Amino acid sequence: MRLLQAFKMVICVCASLASPMGMADDTSDPYVVAVNHAPPYRIIRADDGRAAYSGIYIDIATAWAERAGLKLKFVEVPFSRALAMMEAGTADIMLGPNRTPERETYMIYLPTPIDEEPKIFVVADPAKTVRTYADLSGRTIGVLDNSVYFDQFDADDALTKVPATDYDTVFKMLSADRFCVAIGPERLARYKMRAHPDLSVSPYRVAGRPSYFAVSRKSDLANELDRLDMHLRSLVESGAIDTVLSDYQ
Repeated sequence: MRLLQAFKMVICVCASLASPMGMADDTSDPYVVAVNHAPPYRIIRADDGRAAYSGIYIDIATAWAERAGLKLKFVEVPFSRALAMMEAGTADIMLGPNRTPERETYMIYLPTPIDEEPKIFVVADPAKTVRTYADLSGRTIGVLDNSVYFDQFDADDALTKVPATDYDTVFKMLSADRFCVAIGPERLARYKMRAHPDLSVSPYRVAGRPSYFAVSRKSDLANELDRLDMHLRSLVESGAIDTVLSDYQ
């Protein structure tokens, strides 16, 4: 990607990153970033037996960490496990989790938003196309375990929501007619649909919530929030984040 080329960086399991104020201490422990495979936001591939990390949030985090002088270690775990690690303090950072009051009890969201992604509904059977919220009634809906989407949907206990550990499973189950419809962020859903040409996007969509980077309340980084947000805000103001977003269109 153009932004990473500009910084001349290669993302791997643990990246040692330079700071404008000087090099990060090579002897210090890296900060753990808990990530799940969720293209195009977080992309994890095997590269000569090692995990290679890329994607919208990871590219932005890498540039952000260089500016802030942080050394990062990306660790792949299921989304629900990433939340548990943030609560326990075994992970320092999450990239892009939706903001909820419950999550704010154990992690702090940096004030600068990254993006706002609409939520869309995907079906395999055109007869089950979702045109209004009311169309969801009586249908099984594939969701990511422990994820949140929008207030009305999240609070609606009358809906039949079927959780899966990852979006690969959500879309495979939808394609296999295991449920009627799946919900997901638009970029991610359209990315997953490339492997499932039988699926289609419904007309009904919901505006997205802002996405943020978050720091565990038990991390040492919780004492550096102003400085961390300053560097993230500088990426937004420079247009670097828009460049990353355009790279993944």
